[in-house]
Amino acid sequence: MAEQGGSKTTIKLKCSDNAIFEVELFIAKQMQTVQSYIDANSAATSLIIPLPNVCSAELTKIIDYCHVHHRNGDAGDSGEFKEFDRQFLAAMSYDELKALFVASNYLNIKDLFNFLSRSIANIIENKSVEFVRNFFDVENDYTVQEEARLRKQNAWTFEGVDDD
Repeated sequence: MAEQGGSKTTIKLKCSDNAIFEVELFIAKQMQTVQSYIDANSAATSLIIPLPNVCSAELTKIIDYCHVHHRNGDAGDSGEFKEFDRQFLAAMSYDELKALFVASNYLNIKDLFNFLSRSIANIIENKSVEFVRNFFDVENDYTVQEEARLRKQNAWTFEGVDDD
């Protein structure tokens, strides 16, 4: 949680698991969903803004990401920036990554959403259909015969697929 120090304006955010985070306004404004709430409610800085689709584990990561990326500004090519992003991803399981992706979409944090989109695309690139199904928790609704027929008809699409 962000500390309230000096005359910094803070916003309180309440997650789906009832955890309350007090974050500095510059962090909250990076979340367009929260920014819209602030714009629509003149007393927003004194209210607790509910985030029913975000849990505390996700919000913690989002706040860290927003803080570092705000601090570094447009220094996207800097080594520190790239190293943070690498470590940020490495510290997450696939399930955490997907949950954070959904939360970044809900909060409308464009930079984080785009970063996670690229990261997920890199993860599933050249992977088997089974890997992608498992990654996204998609049930295979084809019969064994239907899938075999489709694989035979479209054999070229399975060339060069990485081992899972």
